[in-house]
Amino acid sequence: LTDRLERLLGHRFEMVLASSGYGMRKPHPLLFRAARSRAGLQAKDVWFCGDQIEADIHGAQRVGMFPVWYECSTVPNGFAGKNKGLIIEGEHLHIRHWRELVQALDDCGE
Repeated sequence: LTDRLERLLGHRFEMVLASSGYGMRKPHPLLFRAARSRAGLQAKDVWFCGDQIEADIHGAQRVGMFPVWYECSTVPNGFAGKNKGLIIEGEHLHIRHWRELVQALDDCGE
């Protein structure tokens, strides 16, 4: 996953965590805490990116991480139906292309 993301985005991430390696599914808070712990960061300093509002965005918000919602109409998403009727309240970044995430990350580093 890390290699694929880095190839796709042209951006090197310090850490990428896949839930498949932990035997549980999002939005279980232990997954988010494991990511934070592995990164050695406070929750407020972690950006969590995903395409499912409940599992990714609400899950990240519940543990104090900054959520990034990836919603792209050109990439098939089998989970899109799960997002119907859900609302994202609170601060978050809504991106529709990966380059927007890379730009936001670059802007934070300036």
